[in-house]
Amino acid sequence: MSGFAINGIQKNLFGGGVAGLKNPSSPLDTIRHAYVRHYWRPEEGSEWLDIAVAFMLWLPGIIVLSIISTRRNASYARRHSGRAMPRQFLDQIVIGLTTGILPPWYYIFDLYKKDNRGSCLSYIGRGETKAGAYVVLTDVPRKHCILGNKDIFAAHCREFGLHAVEPVAIADDGHIMFSDTSLTRLPACDLFIKPARGSGGRGAERWRWQGKDMQGQDIYTGTTGRLAEVELRQRLAFRSNGRRTIIQRCLSNHPDIAQLAGHAVATVRMVTCLNEDGMPEITDAIFRMATRPDCIVDNIHAGGIGAPIDISCGQLGCASNLGVDATHGRLRHHPGTNHVIEGVRLPFWNDVRALACAAHATLTSYVIVGWDIALTTPGPVLIEGNSGPCLDIMQRMADRPLGDGRLAHLLAHHLLQGRQSSIPNARQQCHHDGAMTG
Repeated sequence: MSGFAINGIQKNLFGGGVAGLKNPSSPLDTIRHAYVRHYWRPEEGSEWLDIAVAFMLWLPGIIVLSIISTRRNASYARRHSGRAMPRQFLDQIVIGLTTGILPPWYYIFDLYKKDNRGSCLSYIGRGETKAGAYVVLTDVPRKHCILGNKDIFAAHCREFGLHAVEPVAIADDGHIMFSDTSLTRLPACDLFIKPARGSGGRGAERWRWQGKDMQGQDIYTGTTGRLAEVELRQRLAFRSNGRRTIIQRCLSNHPDIAQLAGHAVATVRMVTCLNEDGMPEITDAIFRMATRPDCIVDNIHAGGIGAPIDISCGQLGCASNLGVDATHGRLRHHPGTNHVIEGVRLPFWNDVRALACAAHATLTSYVIVGWDIALTTPGPVLIEGNSGPCLDIMQRMADRPLGDGRLAHLLAHHLLQGRQSSIPNARQQCHHDGAMTG
């Protein structure tokens, strides 16, 4: 059963402010109205089944989730807020029934704190975007969306002169195709491997170049141990059967953020949204960091942490994890290096802002994009774009709701305008799957 289904039942039947959904009077009402309309127009039988199961399980689901979340987090929350454990448990049930916020988000959004509880209706729910506004604002299938195809996205960036990470090669159906057709071997450097389609850092690998052995072969160490260049090439070719794979040179963090990043490349997640004039506007940003030396990605869902960024100057606030386990709290120092986080100013901030806006300007069929940008010694490098950025992590890191902010206003504007993206033209939005063949 989809979590969106339980959330949808609550929002549509039991959530607060139902009158506002029928007659939107605020940007967040407009977003929720779009969710309600989309929710009750299932396109497949499985979606109707999802709704039917949610009808039966929504109340037991809230109770079970409340028990699990309370057992995990209530002691920490009581120490830091004074809110007794039984009150926290009841809060989750009441808030779940009246607002549609599921129990885990009670701790993700720190709603056990009195100041935060009063603004719980202003948080934008995951379902309201990923199963609502985002769906309404675009009809580009993922298989046609260059933001969902990392190799095609790289070709797009090359075409428009955007400074983005370049693939060394693409492995597909047992073959390796080098970007530089004069190459026949993997380069003598650290390599980062990831699926062409994927998210959350799943399936990513890092291979460290260790120099040459006595026979003059390049040696790499990674997830399966020590491999010679030809062995690694064979492994990548074999694993690409049924899974198109990107092979890139590893990037290095700028020295100013090295103590915050560990061995993984730290990235800025910057959200841009088209404004009322159809121009990209930066609304929110966070800085993502790995926490353990063995981490190869900085993704929050992979155990990383993030800090809110003052978008005017690039200054970091206190960091946090995803918040499902609330015991980490808010972090002024990096848990792995003890280096200060709060108050750090990121390098090349104006260039980061310019790169995100320039990238979105080439993809105006997308109302909203979440950009991942690395900070390297030469300057910012675009890693990828996400057409459905998760706002949970943005609200968690900022410790405030986005429902009364600029992003909600812009999303509501486009929903009211009836903004509907069409399948993009071949040059600007879509390249065929063989666009990066070397």
